[in-house]
Amino acid sequence: MIERDYRFLSIFLNEPVYIVEEPEPPEEAIQDQPEIRYKGQNKQEVLVIVYDEMTEYLSEKDEALLIKILQAVRLTQDDIALVNIHSLQNQVHNFTALNNISYKTLITFGETPEAFSFRKYLVKYQWNTDDQNRVYLQADALKDIAHDRTKKQLLWKNLQEIFC
Repeated sequence: MIERDYRFLSIFLNEPVYIVEEPEPPEEAIQDQPEIRYKGQNKQEVLVIVYDEMTEYLSEKDEALLIKILQAVRLTQDDIALVNIHSLQNQVHNFTALNNISYKTLITFGETPEAFSFRKYLVKYQWNTDDQNRVYLQADALKDIAHDRTKKQLLWKNLQEIFC
């Protein structure tokens, strides 16, 4: 804690002055802040959230589909931050750490847990914005989109509105 000398205030004030210091967070709390690992370099600040129990990020098929989707709107894997929330599932406090990833656009593929602070902005196949002008879009899981023409069309329509 920084020691400060407030004795000079008595020159200006006749009433007693009480200094209320903000408590410093315990070191444990600072160390407990979880680090979210993601794939990509997040150059365009696009946060893509998926849920896959079997792989670190995505299966080869799902990743190939995601790459095609990104290319369709002139993005690459380096432009996004891909997060598989399966690794966060058992650690509820980790969901808030997603807010530490810088993003202008957030796209979720599949169901997202209620714990996300941005859940109120997610409506399936209907993009939405928050008070900071960040864009949100929720879609079905990539494996479901791959086999459903209607879902592909809905996703494509929204992505065009967001990125084109």
